[in-house]
Amino acid sequence: MSNEITQVKGCEFTTDELQRFHHYYKYDWAAAGLVSAPVSKRIQHFVETVDTGIDSNRLQEWLHTMGIVEESEKSEQARLYERFENFDFAAAVGFNQMLADVYATDDVSKHGVGERMDQAKAQYYSDNVEPLVYSEYKEYKEVNAPKPVCPYQDLWDPKGADKESADTNKFANVRTIDIAKLLDPDNVDVLTIGAINLFIDAAKTAYDQKYFAVAVVN
Repeated sequence: MSNEITQVKGCEFTTDELQRFHHYYKYDWAAAGLVSAPVSKRIQHFVETVDTGIDSNRLQEWLHTMGIVEESEKSEQARLYERFENFDFAAAVGFNQMLADVYATDDVSKHGVGERMDQAKAQYYSDNVEPLVYSEYKEYKEVNAPKPVCPYQDLWDPKGADKESADTNKFANVRTIDIAKLLDPDNVDVLTIGAINLFIDAAKTAYDQKYFAVAVVN
């Protein structure tokens, strides 16, 4: 299997830059005592003590594409929506009484319930905390959604002969999951619930460890 990286079409950052930026993203800020530090302080620490060859301006541009900006750079609209998203609805008096409408429909799909739940939260928040228009909030989230920029879409070449030949250590921000290792050796053609749960656990672990992507190989 080839370990060649192919850049995602339209990405303005080079492969080398992205590898460096993902190292920043995964960095242990708790160990550096910078968990609550502003973005500028983190960037300064990283370029001065971790990766002195990184371009701090380019790193800041990448962070912007990921939706990570200084508090002072956020618009009042962005701050409003952050307050809304951080509001403790579990402790909100009267909110539970609104949940009956969320489930009082034939549409019990995850998307349908989620949409109605968000609408109920927006209505409660606007009526009891501060004005918020749900349609404007939804449009803002769609327009400002972080855009994934990763060079690893073709990391695993299916034409390769051996998946173990890929130098996975070089791409530390991609967690590989060998599906074959999750299957029952006596029944490898069946994807059991147990195997699916193992895959979910592995993906959650990768997410918790701030891996940028999961590559499934077989």
